[in-house]
Amino acid sequence: MTAVNRVFFGWWVAWTGFLMALFAWGFGFYGSAIYLGWLTEKHGWDLAEVSLAVTVFYAVSAGVVVFSADVFKCLGHRRACLIGMVAIAIGPLAMPLLTEPWQMWLAFLVMAPGWAFLGTAGVNIVLAPWFQKRRGFVVSLSLNGASMGSVVIAPVIVLLAGFYGPVTAIVLTTGLMLATLGVFAWLVLHHSPAAMGLAPDGGAADPAAKEEPAEARSKRALLKSWQVWSIALPFAVALFVQVGVLTHQFRFLIIDMSEGTVALIMSLTGIMAVTGRVGTGMIIDRIDRRRAGAVNFAVQAAGLAVVIVTDGPWGQGAGWMLFGLGVGNQVTLYGLIAHVEFTRADFARAMAVIVAICQFTYAFGPGLIGAAADVLGYGAAFGGSVLLLLVASVLVVAGRPKTGSQGPQS
Repeated sequence: MTAVNRVFFGWWVAWTGFLMALFAWGFGFYGSAIYLGWLTEKHGWDLAEVSLAVTVFYAVSAGVVVFSADVFKCLGHRRACLIGMVAIAIGPLAMPLLTEPWQMWLAFLVMAPGWAFLGTAGVNIVLAPWFQKRRGFVVSLSLNGASMGSVVIAPVIVLLAGFYGPVTAIVLTTGLMLATLGVFAWLVLHHSPAAMGLAPDGGAADPAAKEEPAEARSKRALLKSWQVWSIALPFAVALFVQVGVLTHQFRFLIIDMSEGTVALIMSLTGIMAVTGRVGTGMIIDRIDRRRAGAVNFAVQAAGLAVVIVTDGPWGQGAGWMLFGLGVGNQVTLYGLIAHVEFTRADFARAMAVIVAICQFTYAFGPGLIGAAADVLGYGAAFGGSVLLLLVASVLVVAGRPKTGSQGPQS
């Protein structure tokens, strides 16, 4: 690289990926827990119905994410990201203004493409052309935005809503998104390494170097492959628990604690997610990624067990921090496993399929855990979640496919 262009442009893409994850999780994932609390408290709407609306939001988004690789390829990374940003802003802006349940359903449906295009699949897709050797580390860094959504966006919404009301809170935070992600997406995501004469990871592209042609498998072929299901199944189970539990975190805690204490515990959960992801990201390129997944699920099971058996802010804080230690890795690890187990030609489409399977499964987490909590209480609902995490811990290692013709990326 020239002296004028010392900073590899891929790092600007990585920062854009960070912002995508920050606002996708801030408004789409952690925000859903806040909307659930607002709608059940303000309107007295049934918890099961609001939880079901969140479930439909994730399920519809899963249907959209199947085609995310094709959308990014057809529209370009910049347009796809901007469409996702607008969608993820409209839903939250509507939430404080709702007066009828049907409006809630519409707001969540509008948000669905935003979650699909700005979430895990979108971040992996925009980073894939720019990084190869250290993609595990870079993806971990960018997806720290997901955890920061819990540390920054969700608590800020809660605190601003407490001082100025929900409408002002959402207007200010969505405005922040437009001013940051909007600018980065517009200025950064229309470039490609080839157009800039760069190779992945930096350096000048070799004009004489040609990639060996490789035909990507179809979505149907990937859906029939155990290679896909061996990743998707354990992470779908674990994410079912994670999404369901975190969607109910705000409501579970606010029963006995002040908004300030709840915001602090939510922030600590996110801080631990960042800590876990950064720590894992520093070593993930040198360790067995499936075993890392198994350990991660077991740690979360232990944290949730602490939440079940303790009372008060100190015990709850400790349990949620331990659970949070694995939150970020759950979002990152299945993409990193796919990166080493799929060819470059298959990666983007395989990621879209895996994310869709996981997302369709965890879509039912908020609704089913909410229904279980209504009938049996949160203790029983969270207890069943601990068992599911332990099952996922076994599956991710025991389901490892045999090495075949579809090898890792070179």
